Formats: sequence, structure tokens, C-alpha cells
Amino acid sequence: SNAAAAAATTTPVADITTTTTTTATTESSSLNDSSHSAPLATSSSSSSTNTIIETPDTEVILKEILNSKPTVYILLASMVRFMAGFTIAAWKAPLFLDLFPEQAVSFSVDNALIIAMAGSASTLLGGIAADKLAAAASPPSASSLASRLNIQTNATNSSYSSLPSSSSFPTLNAAQSRLLVPIVGTLLAAPLWALTVYANSFNSASSALLLEYLVAECWFGPAQAAL
Repeated sequence: SNAAAAAATTTPVADITTTTTTTATTESSSLNDSSHSAPLATSSSSSSTNTIIETPDTEVILKEILNSKPTVYILLASMVRFMAGFTIAAWKAPLFLDLFPEQAVSFSVDNALIIAMAGSASTLLGGIAADKLAAAASPPSASSLASRLNIQTNATNSSYSSLPSSSSFPTLNAAQSRLLVPIVGTLLAAPLWALTVYANSFNSASSALLLEYLVAECWFGPAQAAL
């Protein structure tokens, strides 16, 4: 009877152990399945959020730039201005060393100070002047807005037919007003550079070079703003 009782109590324990083992195996397999499937879900969700950004065609961009005459003129003027600046930077030192060979050290110090101080001041002052001129400029007229929007004006049925015709000296808009700064600066810089080249003394040449940098380096910011 004791053996039968022991057998009766042993059988459920085996069943429980087998059941527990089976359950653990099932849970482990399900966890493995979920761990294998989780990266796939993450990959699919992350790939669904990726968007394809189409970059504009270079040919289209160039055509758009070249179709704007003011943009082309500003770019051409900037190219000529860069050529002048690089020419001065390349030949300024040989010029001074040829004209005033005994002032080599003085020229090195003066040139560094002129570039750092006068060049920086010219850039800042040119930007301030261009912003003030742009703020004081008149807003674009209705006729200019119509031309920008490709609206055909007609003397009989156009709403812009009553606008007065432009005078010989039309008012300047903000972009055109900004460009007055590099125009005036370039016109003043050219004779000052000539004074630098034909100066009779080192002090006169350095003074003319200082003034030249003050009026010449004001063009870059207004040109960029106008573009």
C-alpha cells in the first residue's frame, strides 16, 4: 500500500515537471521568434519613414540664373571685382618692395594693419550703409510687380493702365539701393589705388592704400544681399 501511495504521489510530480518544461520551452521559442521578428519590424518601420529628396537639375538652375539679367550683371561685376582684388593682392608687395626697398619691414606691418583694420571696417560700414539705403528705398511699384508676375498690361482693360510712366530717373528699390555702395566704393577706390602706385614717398603710398581699403572692401556684403 505504501508503494502504491508513493507511485500515486510521484506521477503528478512528473506530469507537473513535464508540463513546466513544455511551457518553458514554448515561451522560450516564442521569445526567440519575437526577438527574431523585432528587428524586421523596426527595419520596416524605419524604412517607411525614409523619404527620397530629389535635387534640382543643375541645368535647370543655370537656366534660371541666366534668365535673370540683374543676376548675370551682378555676377559679372563681382567677377571683375574679384580679379581686381586678386591682382592687387598679388602685386602689391612687389610694387612696394620695388618702389621703397628700404621700407620692407614697415610695409609688412602697415599692410597687415591696413588689411585687418581698414578692410574689416570697410566691410562692416558697407553693410550698415547698404541696409540703411535699402530701408529708405521706396517699395516696388504696382507696374514692376505686374511685370514680375508676367501680367500683360493693356491700356483698355488693365487695372495698371492708370499708373504714371516712369521718369528718366526712376526710384530705386531695396536691392538697387544696396548696390549703390559697391558702385560708389569702386569709383573712389580706383583713383586712390592710382595715388598709391604713383606716390612719391612711402608714407603717402601707405596713406593712399589705407584709404583705398576703406572704400574698396565695402562691396561684398551689399552684392550678396542684392543677389
